[in-house]
Amino acid sequence: MRDEDLLRLLKKDPERGMDILINEYSSLLYAVVKAKFQNGEYYSSDIEDCVSDTFTKFYLELDRYRLSKGSVASYLCVMARNRAIDVARKRGVELAYMRREDETLFQIDDMLRIEEELISEEIISEIVSEISNLGYPDKEVIYRKFYLSQSSAQIAKALNISETNVNVRVHRVIKKLREKFGGKQ
Repeated sequence: MRDEDLLRLLKKDPERGMDILINEYSSLLYAVVKAKFQNGEYYSSDIEDCVSDTFTKFYLELDRYRLSKGSVASYLCVMARNRAIDVARKRGVELAYMRREDETLFQIDDMLRIEEELISEEIISEIVSEISNLGYPDKEVIYRKFYLSQSSAQIAKALNISETNVNVRVHRVIKKLREKFGGKQ
């Protein structure tokens, strides 16, 4: 189903629209979230909770979503990834609390709070929009590298290009995004 049709359906018949949205994108979001939890200590329900929270947040913020900023799939992936990061941070703080002294916990908590304040959903939307405007294979390379957390070797094999080519493309896109958004060179 096209994104425009899905958005209309979500507004007209939310229950049916959500069923289609969930059926269409659950597997993708599970992969995105699972990739973020690969190396940590998490409960099996964390992945399901992140995916479920993503669909709920998308529906509740449906009026804020702009198709011109990126596809529904890419928008959901960013939301799921951010939710997974939030859960990972929370888990990190919980583990830190069990393993370290209170002073260390407060330092970690302060760092996370500052980092969260710096991340703006508006900037993320702009970045997603820039990525969605990339041509093939740059768009596919970036999607696989940062949303699916695939290695350069995996991406190279999937796209039938060299690993060096993948790394160069990632470097160029990141450089372009840093220039556009004023990041460190």
